[in-house]
Amino acid sequence: MKKIFFLGLFLGMVSLIFSQQITNVILIPTKGTYCVGDHVVIKWSYSNFNSSSNNTSNNVNKVRITLWREGGTQNTCKIDKNIPLERGNTGYSWTIPATCINPHTSSVENLQTTKVRVKVRWQNPMVAEVSGTSPFFNIGCPNTANHKPELVIQEIIYRPDRLNERDNVVSLYTRVANTGRTGSSNFKIKMILRGPSNFVTKQWIIPVDGLRPHTSTSVSKGERLDKIGLYRFTVTVDEEDEVDEVNEGNNEKYKIFALMPMCDLQVYLPGKKPFFITQKRKFTAEIKNVGHGTCPPTFLHFYVKEKGTRTYNIPRLEPGKKYTVTRSERWYTAGTRSISVRVDPDGKIEEIREDNNYKKISVKVRVPAVYFDSSGLSLPAHTITDTRLNVFPLTAHVNERVQIVAEVVNVTSNVKSKPGTKLVMEVEGLPAKAFDVPELFPGEKFTMDMFTRWDTTGTKKIKVYVTFKGESFDEVVKNVTVIQ
Repeated sequence: MKKIFFLGLFLGMVSLIFSQQITNVILIPTKGTYCVGDHVVIKWSYSNFNSSSNNTSNNVNKVRITLWREGGTQNTCKIDKNIPLERGNTGYSWTIPATCINPHTSSVENLQTTKVRVKVRWQNPMVAEVSGTSPFFNIGCPNTANHKPELVIQEIIYRPDRLNERDNVVSLYTRVANTGRTGSSNFKIKMILRGPSNFVTKQWIIPVDGLRPHTSTSVSKGERLDKIGLYRFTVTVDEEDEVDEVNEGNNEKYKIFALMPMCDLQVYLPGKKPFFITQKRKFTAEIKNVGHGTCPPTFLHFYVKEKGTRTYNIPRLEPGKKYTVTRSERWYTAGTRSISVRVDPDGKIEEIREDNNYKKISVKVRVPAVYFDSSGLSLPAHTITDTRLNVFPLTAHVNERVQIVAEVVNVTSNVKSKPGTKLVMEVEGLPAKAFDVPELFPGEKFTMDMFTRWDTTGTKKIKVYVTFKGESFDEVVKNVTVIQ
Protein backbone atom coordinates (compact mmCIF):
# COMPACT_ATOMS: atom_id res chain seq x y z
CA MET A 1 0.00 0.00 0.00
CA LYS A 2 2.89 2.41 0.89
CA LYS A 3 4.62 1.69 -2.46
CA ILE A 4 1.47 2.61 -4.36
CA PHE A 5 1.18 5.89 -2.36
CA PHE A 6 4.78 7.02 -2.97
CA LEU A 7 4.60 6.05 -6.63
CA GLY A 8 1.50 8.15 -7.04
CA LEU A 9 3.09 11.12 -5.25
CA PHE A 10 6.21 10.90 -7.46
CA LEU A 11 4.18 10.73 -10.67
CA GLY A 12 2.19 13.73 -9.56
CA MET A 13 5.31 15.82 -8.94
CA VAL A 14 6.81 14.85 -12.29
CA SER A 15 3.55 15.68 -14.02
CA LEU A 16 3.51 19.07 -12.29
CA ILE A 17 7.15 19.78 -13.24
CA PHE A 18 6.63 18.85 -16.88
CA SER A 19 3.52 20.97 -17.03
CA GLN A 20 5.54 24.12 -16.19
CA GLN A 21 6.75 26.17 -19.16
CA ILE A 22 8.80 29.29 -19.93
CA THR A 23 7.06 31.22 -22.68
CA ASN A 24 6.93 34.56 -24.45
CA VAL A 25 10.69 35.17 -24.50
CA ILE A 26 11.08 38.61 -26.15
CA LEU A 27 13.43 41.59 -26.28
CA ILE A 28 12.18 45.06 -25.43
CA PRO A 29 12.21 47.18 -27.48
CA THR A 30 11.27 44.71 -30.16
CA LYS A 31 12.96 45.12 -33.54
CA GLY A 32 14.62 42.98 -36.18
CA THR A 33 18.18 44.29 -35.85
CA TYR A 34 20.03 45.54 -32.78
CA CYS A 35 23.23 47.52 -32.67
CA VAL A 36 26.34 47.03 -30.61
CA GLY A 37 25.89 49.19 -27.52
CA ASP A 38 22.07 49.02 -27.53
CA HIS A 39 20.35 48.57 -24.18
CA VAL A 40 17.54 45.97 -24.15
CA VAL A 41 15.46 44.06 -21.60
CA ILE A 42 15.00 40.29 -22.02
CA LYS A 43 11.50 39.35 -20.82
CA TRP A 44 9.82 35.96 -20.35
CA SER A 45 6.75 34.40 -18.73
CA TYR A 46 6.12 31.33 -16.57
CA SER A 47 3.11 29.11 -17.06
CA ASN A 48 1.81 26.68 -14.42
CA PHE A 49 4.30 28.16 -11.95
CA ASN A 50 4.12 26.49 -8.56
CA SER A 51 6.63 27.48 -5.94
CA SER A 52 6.10 24.20 -4.14
CA SER A 53 7.72 22.42 -7.05
CA ASN A 54 10.92 24.40 -6.61
CA ASN A 55 13.83 22.51 -5.21
CA THR A 56 15.74 24.42 -2.53
CA SER A 57 19.06 23.81 -4.30
CA ASN A 58 20.79 26.94 -5.64
CA ASN A 59 21.19 25.21 -8.99
CA VAL A 60 17.47 24.54 -9.26
CA ASN A 61 15.99 27.85 -8.12
CA LYS A 62 17.47 29.76 -11.05
CA VAL A 63 17.00 30.26 -14.77
CA ARG A 64 19.96 30.51 -17.15
CA ILE A 65 19.94 32.97 -20.06
CA THR A 66 22.13 32.12 -23.06
CA LEU A 67 22.53 33.35 -26.63
CA TRP A 68 22.33 30.95 -29.58
CA ARG A 69 23.33 31.38 -33.20
CA GLU A 70 21.16 30.29 -36.08
CA GLY A 71 21.84 26.57 -36.61
CA GLY A 72 21.77 25.70 -32.93
CA THR A 73 25.35 26.60 -31.84
CA GLN A 74 25.83 28.59 -28.68
CA ASN A 75 27.30 32.03 -29.28
CA THR A 76 30.62 32.75 -27.59
CA CYS A 77 29.27 36.03 -26.19
CA LYS A 78 26.71 34.05 -24.21
CA ILE A 79 24.96 36.03 -21.54
CA ASP A 80 25.10 33.07 -19.18
CA LYS A 81 23.34 34.79 -16.30
CA ASN A 82 21.58 32.91 -13.47
CA ILE A 83 18.40 34.66 -12.36
CA PRO A 84 16.57 33.58 -9.16
CA LEU A 85 13.36 31.75 -10.08
CA GLU A 86 10.79 33.78 -8.25
CA ARG A 87 7.34 34.92 -9.21
CA GLY A 88 7.54 38.33 -10.86
CA ASN A 89 11.29 38.10 -11.53
CA THR A 90 10.96 37.71 -15.28
CA GLY A 91 13.36 40.21 -16.83
CA TYR A 92 17.05 40.95 -17.36
CA SER A 93 18.71 44.21 -18.61
CA TRP A 94 21.44 43.66 -21.17
CA THR A 95 23.85 45.93 -23.11
CA ILE A 96 24.86 44.25 -26.36
CA PRO A 97 28.69 43.92 -26.62
CA ALA A 98 30.71 43.83 -29.84
CA THR A 99 31.93 40.33 -28.97
CA CYS A 100 28.51 39.00 -29.92
CA ILE A 101 29.64 39.48 -33.51
CA ASN A 102 33.37 38.92 -33.37
CA PRO A 103 34.44 36.94 -30.30
CA HIS A 104 38.13 37.89 -30.74
CA THR A 105 37.88 41.66 -30.49
CA SER A 106 35.88 44.43 -28.93
CA SER A 107 36.18 46.52 -32.10
CA VAL A 108 33.14 47.14 -34.25
CA GLU A 109 35.10 47.81 -37.42
CA ASN A 110 33.92 45.81 -40.46
CA LEU A 111 31.55 43.63 -38.42
CA GLN A 112 29.14 41.24 -40.12
CA THR A 113 25.54 40.82 -38.96
CA THR A 114 24.92 37.75 -36.81
CA LYS A 115 21.49 36.09 -36.50
CA VAL A 116 20.82 34.90 -32.95
CA ARG A 117 18.08 34.22 -30.44
CA VAL A 118 17.85 34.23 -26.65
CA LYS A 119 17.21 31.04 -24.71
CA VAL A 120 15.85 31.05 -21.16
CA ARG A 121 16.22 27.69 -19.38
CA TRP A 122 15.17 26.54 -15.94
CA GLN A 123 18.12 24.82 -14.28
CA ASN A 124 16.69 21.65 -12.76
CA PRO A 125 18.81 18.52 -13.28
CA MET A 126 16.03 16.30 -11.91
CA VAL A 127 13.80 16.80 -14.92
CA ALA A 128 13.94 17.30 -18.65
CA GLU A 129 14.80 20.78 -19.88
CA VAL A 130 12.21 23.50 -19.25
CA SER A 131 13.10 26.41 -21.52
CA GLY A 132 11.82 29.02 -23.89
CA THR A 133 13.41 30.84 -26.82
CA SER A 134 12.87 34.20 -28.46
CA PRO A 135 12.36 34.73 -32.17
CA PHE A 136 15.57 35.18 -34.17
CA PHE A 137 16.98 38.68 -34.38
CA ASN A 138 20.11 40.29 -35.86
CA ILE A 139 23.11 41.88 -34.14
CA GLY A 140 25.52 43.74 -36.35
CA CYS A 141 25.27 47.46 -36.74
CA PRO A 142 27.58 49.51 -34.57
CA ASN A 143 26.13 52.31 -32.52
CA THR A 144 26.09 54.95 -35.27
CA ALA A 145 26.14 57.83 -32.81
CA ASN A 146 29.64 56.78 -31.72
CA HIS A 147 30.87 55.30 -34.99
CA LYS A 148 32.98 58.35 -35.83
CA PRO A 149 36.52 59.59 -35.31
CA GLU A 150 37.24 61.39 -32.04
CA LEU A 151 40.22 63.75 -31.94
CA VAL A 152 41.52 64.27 -28.41
CA ILE A 153 44.38 66.42 -27.10
CA GLN A 154 46.01 63.87 -24.81
CA GLU A 155 49.03 65.90 -23.73
CA ILE A 156 49.99 69.58 -23.64
CA ILE A 157 53.35 70.25 -21.99
CA TYR A 158 55.84 73.08 -21.60
CA ARG A 159 59.43 72.67 -20.41
CA PRO A 160 61.27 73.62 -18.30
CA ASP A 161 58.80 73.89 -15.47
CA ARG A 162 60.52 77.03 -14.18
CA LEU A 163 61.27 79.70 -16.79
CA ASN A 164 63.20 82.86 -16.07
CA GLU A 165 65.24 85.49 -17.88
CA ARG A 166 68.25 83.20 -18.02
CA ASP A 167 66.47 79.95 -18.88
CA ASN A 168 64.09 81.63 -21.30
CA VAL A 169 63.80 79.08 -24.12
CA VAL A 170 60.52 77.21 -23.74
CA SER A 171 59.84 73.83 -25.35
CA LEU A 172 56.20 73.29 -26.27
CA TYR A 173 54.81 69.80 -26.87
CA THR A 174 51.40 68.36 -27.67
CA ARG A 175 50.08 64.92 -28.57
CA VAL A 176 46.79 64.46 -30.42
CA ALA A 177 45.09 61.06 -30.71
CA ASN A 178 42.10 59.61 -32.52
CA THR A 179 40.23 57.61 -29.88
CA GLY A 180 37.22 57.05 -32.13
CA ARG A 181 36.16 53.98 -34.06
CA THR A 182 36.94 55.23 -37.57
CA GLY A 183 39.82 57.03 -39.20
CA SER A 184 39.73 60.79 -39.56
CA SER A 185 40.11 62.94 -42.63
CA ASN A 186 42.91 65.51 -42.89
CA PHE A 187 42.90 68.25 -40.24
CA LYS A 188 45.15 70.90 -38.70
CA ILE A 189 46.69 71.43 -35.27
CA LYS A 190 47.06 75.07 -34.26
CA MET A 191 49.51 76.03 -31.51
CA ILE A 192 49.42 79.62 -30.22
CA LEU A 193 51.74 81.18 -27.67
CA ARG A 194 50.39 84.42 -26.20
CA GLY A 195 52.60 86.58 -24.05
CA PRO A 196 51.96 89.46 -21.66
CA SER A 197 49.03 91.74 -22.62
CA ASN A 198 47.61 88.78 -24.59
CA PHE A 199 50.06 89.57 -27.38
CA VAL A 200 50.59 86.73 -29.88
CA THR A 201 54.24 85.77 -29.50
CA LYS A 202 54.17 82.86 -31.95
CA GLN A 203 51.66 80.80 -33.90
CA TRP A 204 52.10 77.48 -35.70
CA ILE A 205 49.69 75.65 -38.04
CA ILE A 206 50.55 71.95 -38.48
CA PRO A 207 48.64 69.93 -41.13
CA VAL A 208 47.95 66.27 -40.31
CA ASP A 209 47.16 63.71 -43.02
CA GLY A 210 44.42 62.02 -41.01
CA LEU A 211 44.69 59.61 -38.09
CA ARG A 212 43.67 55.95 -38.00
CA PRO A 213 41.67 54.76 -34.99
CA HIS A 214 43.68 54.53 -31.76
CA THR A 215 46.76 56.26 -33.21
CA SER A 216 48.33 59.59 -32.32
CA THR A 217 50.67 62.28 -33.61
CA SER A 218 52.89 64.66 -31.66
CA VAL A 219 54.28 68.13 -32.32
CA SER A 220 57.21 69.91 -30.63
CA LYS A 221 58.16 73.57 -30.99
CA GLY A 222 60.57 75.92 -29.24
CA GLU A 223 60.60 79.66 -28.67
CA ARG A 224 62.81 82.18 -26.89
CA LEU A 225 60.84 84.45 -24.56
CA ASP A 226 61.92 88.03 -24.00
CA LYS A 227 59.12 89.57 -21.93
CA ILE A 228 58.49 89.07 -18.23
CA GLY A 229 54.99 87.94 -17.33
CA LEU A 230 52.35 85.28 -17.99
CA TYR A 231 52.17 83.22 -21.16
CA ARG A 232 49.27 81.12 -22.42
CA PHE A 233 50.01 78.05 -24.57
CA THR A 234 46.88 76.97 -26.46
CA VAL A 235 46.41 73.92 -28.69
CA THR A 236 43.37 73.76 -30.98
CA VAL A 237 42.54 70.68 -33.07
CA ASP A 238 40.42 70.82 -36.22
CA GLU A 239 39.48 74.46 -35.75
CA GLU A 240 37.92 74.51 -39.24
CA ASP A 241 35.66 71.49 -38.43
CA GLU A 242 37.04 69.39 -41.27
CA VAL A 243 36.44 66.19 -39.26
CA ASP A 244 32.98 65.01 -38.16
CA GLU A 245 33.67 63.81 -34.60
CA VAL A 246 31.79 62.18 -31.77
CA ASN A 247 32.43 65.20 -29.54
CA GLU A 248 33.16 68.60 -31.04
CA GLY A 249 33.45 70.31 -27.68
CA ASN A 250 36.84 69.03 -26.53
CA ASN A 251 39.13 70.27 -29.30
CA GLU A 252 41.02 72.92 -27.32
CA LYS A 253 43.27 72.89 -24.29
CA TYR A 254 45.66 75.42 -22.80
CA LYS A 255 48.28 75.86 -20.11
CA ILE A 256 49.48 79.04 -18.45
CA PHE A 257 53.05 79.59 -17.30
CA ALA A 258 55.23 82.52 -16.35
CA LEU A 259 58.59 83.91 -17.36
CA MET A 260 59.90 84.99 -13.98
CA PRO A 261 62.09 88.06 -13.53
CA MET A 262 65.65 87.70 -12.29
CA CYS A 263 68.10 90.10 -10.80
CA ASP A 264 71.39 90.86 -12.55
CA LEU A 265 74.24 92.61 -10.75
CA GLN A 266 76.65 94.38 -13.04
CA VAL A 267 79.80 96.12 -11.81
CA TYR A 268 81.35 99.16 -13.42
CA LEU A 269 84.85 100.39 -12.65
CA PRO A 270 85.92 103.46 -14.62
CA GLY A 271 89.47 103.85 -15.79
CA LYS A 272 91.85 106.49 -14.48
CA LYS A 273 94.40 108.84 -16.00
CA PRO A 274 98.00 108.17 -15.11
CA PHE A 275 98.98 109.95 -11.92
CA PHE A 276 102.09 110.59 -9.96
CA ILE A 277 103.44 108.92 -6.90
CA THR A 278 102.29 110.28 -3.51
CA GLN A 279 99.05 111.51 -5.13
CA LYS A 280 95.97 110.08 -3.47
CA ARG A 281 93.38 108.74 -5.90
CA LYS A 282 89.81 107.55 -5.41
CA PHE A 283 88.61 104.40 -7.11
CA THR A 284 84.85 104.06 -7.38
CA ALA A 285 82.95 100.88 -8.24
CA GLU A 286 79.30 101.09 -9.25
CA ILE A 287 77.04 98.10 -8.76
CA LYS A 288 73.74 98.23 -10.62
CA ASN A 289 70.84 95.82 -10.82
CA VAL A 290 70.23 95.70 -14.57
CA GLY A 291 67.69 92.86 -14.27
CA HIS A 292 63.95 92.91 -13.64
CA GLY A 293 63.98 91.11 -10.27
CA THR A 294 65.15 92.27 -6.85
CA CYS A 295 68.68 91.32 -5.82
CA PRO A 296 69.17 90.29 -2.17
CA PRO A 297 71.99 91.74 -0.04
CA THR A 298 75.46 90.50 -0.90
CA PHE A 299 79.16 91.44 -0.72
CA LEU A 300 81.75 93.12 -2.91
CA HIS A 301 85.45 92.22 -2.95
CA PHE A 302 87.50 95.29 -3.87
CA TYR A 303 91.12 94.45 -4.69
CA VAL A 304 93.98 96.93 -5.19
CA LYS A 305 97.45 95.66 -5.99
CA GLU A 306 99.87 96.03 -3.06
CA LYS A 307 96.96 97.24 -0.89
CA GLY A 308 94.99 94.02 -0.56
CA THR A 309 91.29 93.10 -0.73
CA ARG A 310 88.54 94.79 1.22
CA THR A 311 85.02 93.46 1.60
CA TYR A 312 81.99 95.78 1.42
CA ASN A 313 78.33 95.07 2.14
CA ILE A 314 75.99 95.61 -0.79
CA PRO A 315 72.36 96.24 0.21
CA ARG A 316 69.24 94.86 -1.41
CA LEU A 317 68.84 96.41 -4.86
CA GLU A 318 65.56 96.85 -6.70
CA PRO A 319 65.56 96.72 -10.53
CA GLY A 320 67.41 99.71 -11.98
CA LYS A 321 68.96 100.74 -8.65
CA LYS A 322 72.68 101.07 -8.08
CA TYR A 323 75.12 101.32 -5.19
CA THR A 324 78.53 102.94 -5.10
CA VAL A 325 81.67 101.83 -3.22
CA THR A 326 84.77 104.05 -3.06
CA ARG A 327 88.25 103.48 -1.68
CA SER A 328 91.25 105.79 -1.83
CA GLU A 329 94.89 104.74 -2.28
CA ARG A 330 98.33 106.20 -2.99
CA TRP A 331 101.69 104.71 -4.03
CA TYR A 332 105.20 105.79 -3.46
CA THR A 333 106.77 103.88 -6.29
CA ALA A 334 106.09 104.01 -10.00
CA GLY A 335 104.58 101.16 -11.91
CA THR A 336 101.35 99.61 -13.15
CA ARG A 337 98.76 98.62 -10.57
CA SER A 338 95.79 96.33 -11.15
CA ILE A 339 92.45 97.04 -9.53
CA SER A 340 89.50 94.67 -9.61
CA VAL A 341 86.05 94.30 -8.10
CA ARG A 342 83.79 91.26 -7.83
CA VAL A 343 80.21 91.35 -6.60
CA ASP A 344 78.54 88.24 -5.12
CA PRO A 345 81.95 86.52 -4.89
CA ASP A 346 80.45 83.27 -3.58
CA GLY A 347 77.95 83.03 -6.44
CA LYS A 348 74.97 82.65 -4.10
CA ILE A 349 72.63 84.90 -6.09
CA GLU A 350 70.88 83.43 -9.11
CA GLU A 351 71.29 85.98 -11.90
CA ILE A 352 70.62 86.40 -15.59
CA ARG A 353 74.34 86.64 -16.24
CA GLU A 354 77.32 85.76 -14.08
CA ASP A 355 80.04 87.13 -16.37
CA ASN A 356 79.29 90.78 -15.55
CA ASN A 357 80.01 90.46 -11.82
CA TYR A 358 83.72 91.10 -12.26
CA LYS A 359 85.67 94.07 -13.58
CA LYS A 360 89.40 94.74 -13.70
CA ILE A 361 91.42 97.76 -14.77
CA SER A 362 95.06 98.81 -14.65
CA VAL A 363 96.42 102.23 -13.69
CA LYS A 364 99.84 103.71 -14.24
CA VAL A 365 101.64 105.61 -11.53
CA ARG A 366 103.96 108.41 -12.68
CA VAL A 367 104.12 107.01 -16.21
CA PRO A 368 102.04 108.85 -18.85
CA ALA A 369 99.58 106.64 -20.74
CA VAL A 370 96.93 106.87 -23.37
CA TYR A 371 93.88 108.62 -21.98
CA PHE A 372 91.10 106.22 -21.29
CA ASP A 373 87.76 107.48 -20.02
CA SER A 374 85.28 104.65 -19.73
CA SER A 375 82.48 107.01 -18.78
CA GLY A 376 81.93 107.33 -22.51
CA LEU A 377 82.66 111.08 -22.81
CA SER A 378 85.58 110.40 -25.16
CA LEU A 379 83.49 108.42 -27.66
CA PRO A 380 80.98 109.83 -30.16
CA ALA A 381 77.41 109.14 -29.02
CA HIS A 382 76.46 107.28 -32.20
CA THR A 383 79.16 104.65 -31.56
CA ILE A 384 77.85 103.72 -28.10
CA THR A 385 74.24 102.70 -28.77
CA ASP A 386 72.28 100.83 -31.38
CA THR A 387 68.57 101.24 -32.14
CA ARG A 388 66.24 98.32 -32.91
CA LEU A 389 62.59 98.21 -33.99
CA ASN A 390 60.11 95.33 -33.98
CA VAL A 391 56.52 95.60 -35.26
CA PHE A 392 53.81 92.93 -35.15
CA PRO A 393 51.99 92.35 -37.37
CA LEU A 394 53.46 93.97 -40.46
CA THR A 395 50.18 93.37 -42.28
CA ALA A 396 47.14 94.42 -40.26
CA HIS A 397 43.45 94.97 -40.81
CA VAL A 398 41.71 98.29 -40.30
CA ASN A 399 41.38 98.99 -36.54
CA GLU A 400 43.49 95.92 -35.67
CA ARG A 401 45.88 96.54 -32.79
CA VAL A 402 49.56 96.72 -33.81
CA GLN A 403 52.41 96.49 -31.29
CA ILE A 404 55.55 98.59 -31.71
CA VAL A 405 58.66 97.74 -29.67
CA ALA A 406 61.70 100.04 -29.85
CA GLU A 407 65.01 99.35 -28.08
CA VAL A 408 68.20 101.29 -27.46
CA VAL A 409 71.13 98.99 -26.63
CA ASN A 410 74.57 99.91 -25.30
CA VAL A 411 76.73 97.89 -27.69
CA THR A 412 80.08 98.72 -26.10
CA SER A 413 82.04 96.50 -23.75
CA ASN A 414 83.25 99.10 -21.24
CA VAL A 415 81.56 102.48 -21.87
CA LYS A 416 78.38 103.89 -20.36
CA SER A 417 75.88 105.75 -22.55
CA LYS A 418 75.72 109.56 -22.43
CA PRO A 419 73.22 111.40 -20.24
CA GLY A 420 70.70 113.37 -22.28
CA THR A 421 70.18 110.66 -24.91
CA LYS A 422 66.58 110.44 -26.19
CA LEU A 423 64.65 107.82 -28.14
CA VAL A 424 62.24 109.34 -30.67
CA MET A 425 59.32 107.35 -32.12
CA GLU A 426 57.38 108.65 -35.12
CA VAL A 427 54.21 106.77 -36.08
CA GLU A 428 52.24 107.89 -39.12
CA GLY A 429 49.04 109.57 -38.05
CA LEU A 430 50.30 110.32 -34.54
CA PRO A 431 52.49 113.07 -33.08
CA ALA A 432 56.14 112.14 -32.52
CA LYS A 433 57.08 111.01 -29.02
CA ALA A 434 60.48 111.38 -27.34
CA PHE A 435 61.58 109.25 -24.39
CA ASP A 436 64.52 109.92 -22.07
CA VAL A 437 67.05 107.08 -22.23
CA PRO A 438 68.60 106.41 -18.81
CA GLU A 439 72.31 105.88 -18.39
CA LEU A 440 73.00 102.43 -19.84
CA PHE A 441 75.78 100.15 -18.71
CA PRO A 442 77.59 98.11 -21.40
CA GLY A 443 75.16 95.52 -22.76
CA GLU A 444 72.14 97.08 -21.02
CA LYS A 445 69.10 98.09 -23.07
CA PHE A 446 66.18 100.49 -22.80
CA THR A 447 62.85 99.27 -24.20
CA MET A 448 59.73 101.24 -25.04
CA ASP A 449 56.64 99.65 -26.52
CA MET A 450 53.24 100.96 -27.52
CA PHE A 451 50.12 99.87 -29.33
CA THR A 452 48.33 101.67 -32.15
CA ARG A 453 45.76 101.05 -34.87
CA TRP A 454 44.70 102.78 -38.10
CA ASP A 455 41.17 103.29 -39.43
CA THR A 456 42.23 103.67 -43.05
CA THR A 457 43.99 101.33 -45.45
CA GLY A 458 47.39 101.89 -46.98
CA THR A 459 51.09 101.79 -46.06
CA LYS A 460 51.85 103.29 -42.65
CA LYS A 461 55.39 104.38 -41.80
CA ILE A 462 57.00 103.84 -38.38
CA LYS A 463 60.37 105.44 -37.67
CA VAL A 464 62.56 105.45 -34.54
CA TYR A 465 65.91 107.12 -33.95
CA VAL A 466 68.18 108.44 -31.18
CA THR A 467 69.07 112.09 -30.53
CA PHE A 468 71.88 113.60 -28.49
CA LYS A 469 72.55 117.34 -28.25
CA GLY A 470 70.53 118.01 -31.41
CA GLU A 471 72.20 115.24 -33.43
CA SER A 472 70.03 112.38 -34.79
CA PHE A 473 71.36 108.92 -35.63
CA ASP A 474 70.57 105.18 -35.63
CA GLU A 475 67.37 105.66 -37.63
CA VAL A 476 65.27 102.52 -38.24
CA VAL A 477 62.12 102.50 -40.44
CA LYS A 478 59.45 99.86 -40.91
CA ASN A 479 56.22 99.95 -42.91
CA VAL A 480 52.91 98.39 -41.93
CA THR A 481 50.41 97.48 -44.65
CA VAL A 482 46.84 98.12 -43.49
CA ILE A 483 44.15 96.21 -45.39
CA GLN A 484 40.37 96.14 -45.12
